[in-house]
Amino acid sequence: MPNWSSIEAGFLKQPRSMQLGELASCLSRIKAWCFDIESARQGVPVILSESLFYLALLIEHEEFHTPEFIQLRQLLLSWQKYWSVIISQPAEIAFVSATSASWSERILNMSGLLTSETKSV
Repeated sequence: MPNWSSIEAGFLKQPRSMQLGELASCLSRIKAWCFDIESARQGVPVILSESLFYLALLIEHEEFHTPEFIQLRQLLLSWQKYWSVIISQPAEIAFVSATSASWSERILNMSGLLTSETKSV
């Protein structure tokens, strides 16, 4: 079981752009792990919990307490609740994979990390 206190402390020390990058990374891992049955069964529930944890920490700040982030939270909660059903349905797995990839890209763009890297190269 993850040490959430340690994860929270590390997360909160990061600048906002990196916090958003962490969330985007989690969502990207959901996409990547969806089609490996063992990773999907054991790993995705942990990544969903981690994503929800990061999202809760972000939503505490007014700038992220938006309908968009609330919608993402509801989506992740739904996936978490029904994961044992989702995993047995290829069409649902494909939906989770595509949707998590889309959210990952959106949040990564919000973070500005790609722009920062491009400028420093």
